[in-house]
Amino acid sequence: VLKKENDDKIKQQLREIMWNSVGIIRKKSILKNALNKIEELTNGDIGWLIGLRLKSAKSIVTSALLADESIGAHYIVKE
Repeated sequence: VLKKENDDKIKQQLREIMWNSVGIIRKKSILKNALNKIEELTNGDIGWLIGLRLKSAKSIVTSALLADESIGAHYIVKE
């Protein structure tokens, strides 16, 4: 199924997670929390399209967690 009833709510939650936790200035602890929230959303009853958004978001956050140095426009705050 391409889209399910709850997908719009999940899309809004994902937007808030990405905006608040995966911005230009990043902290590993906040990124880990964001990844956990994304994984929770992925485990729900979701449509195919929102599933693709969640996979993309998970890839972005995972890549950010693997980065050991600031690159380009993103800055990693040392904790």
